[in-house]
Amino acid sequence: MVSRISNGNDCLPDSLATLDYPVHIHWAGCGDMLKKSLPAITELRRLGARITFTDRISVDSVRQQPPQDCDFFDISNADGRRGLHELLREHPLTHIYAANWPDLHLATALKYSDNCYGGIIVIPKPLDTNFELIETVAGDAFPELKEKIFLHDHYRNKAVVGHMFDAFSKLKHYGEVTEFQFFLTEFRTIEEERRLKALANGVIFDLMSHLFALVQIFFTNRPYIAATITGSDVKDVAIRINQVARARYINCRLPHGVETFAAISLTLIVSYEDSHGESSERPIHGLLVAGKGVKPTQSVEADLKGMRFKFAMTHRAANLSTGSVNPPLADLDYITPGGETGFYLPVVHGLTQRPSGAMPDQKPLTFSELMTFSEARENALLLKKSLLKGSALTYYRPQESTLNEVISDCVRAGYLSHECLLRDEPTDIGYSG
Repeated sequence: MVSRISNGNDCLPDSLATLDYPVHIHWAGCGDMLKKSLPAITELRRLGARITFTDRISVDSVRQQPPQDCDFFDISNADGRRGLHELLREHPLTHIYAANWPDLHLATALKYSDNCYGGIIVIPKPLDTNFELIETVAGDAFPELKEKIFLHDHYRNKAVVGHMFDAFSKLKHYGEVTEFQFFLTEFRTIEEERRLKALANGVIFDLMSHLFALVQIFFTNRPYIAATITGSDVKDVAIRINQVARARYINCRLPHGVETFAAISLTLIVSYEDSHGESSERPIHGLLVAGKGVKPTQSVEADLKGMRFKFAMTHRAANLSTGSVNPPLADLDYITPGGETGFYLPVVHGLTQRPSGAMPDQKPLTFSELMTFSEARENALLLKKSLLKGSALTYYRPQESTLNEVISDCVRAGYLSHECLLRDEPTDIGYSG
């Protein structure tokens, strides 16, 4: 039996009309992802979707219990597996959400794909932690499966990201983007968050995947929104990973060798062609910083989640937690972002799309809420390159070392160049507790 839960949000807006076809969703894994997606679950059920939940433990032991009147199966035992298969024979799946451990994402997609014929399979980042399996699926062995799989990255779907993306077409009078920095540092340690198992692969998988997704959407995906310049067309954007510094705090309880901090220096090589057919290239330097148990500054004990772009004439910074931009974008018809956490609309829309093997066409200068398998694979390849290029671990004391201090230690050790030192405190992005 499944206990009744309260999601604290019983009055969701009517974001969609009632579904005009039967939707049956298999939600695999009842943990943090389910907890964060409860408003989306409520909306899906209001629309008439059927949701079947599974996990590899009993319903009394899951981290987040599903709604009481939904089917739940413990697939760690034969009875649970048998009950699930009987249900799926009678009610075929249209959608799958693989909210289990990262090393099981593609295995889940493979296992249940036949029960979701022609449907949609959504995987929360990362695509998987098994690079070999990713390349196997990317090959010719599973041609139909590649068309079904989409990646949900909730940081890519935070409200301010879409508005910042839309604003780039209006920012030309500030000049070209010459540098960017993306931050995702969290003051609490992995132990305090009770996420030891979830982060057993390190923050490069858990946090840097988000930042690479932002690099993709702003720079490497058409229409190359942040790399565009007046008078020339962008022909290609190549990513060169220069250096990767990895660190962890002292006495961390994660497996030996797993990092809790990572900084990646990269360069985007943008190829242009002007109206006369002349080709040119320009570099854009980037710094990605992710970490747990490290605080941004000496005086502020909070999380730092944001992105900062340096234009030829000014800076723009976006706080991913508050949905704010500094300086404000009011002069650019900026729409104040709502409270989208990244777990609501992409989940609702992704799990109600009519199974057709592809998402609907996107309008110009917009981005899709879910990444295609091809995009997700590119993200995984960037993670793989980062891990291969990663240096030996340095160490810092949790909640005592600041972001500047940890980066400085990595520079002194030769794992990062001096250009990675933060010239300004990241206070223009703002903080979230």
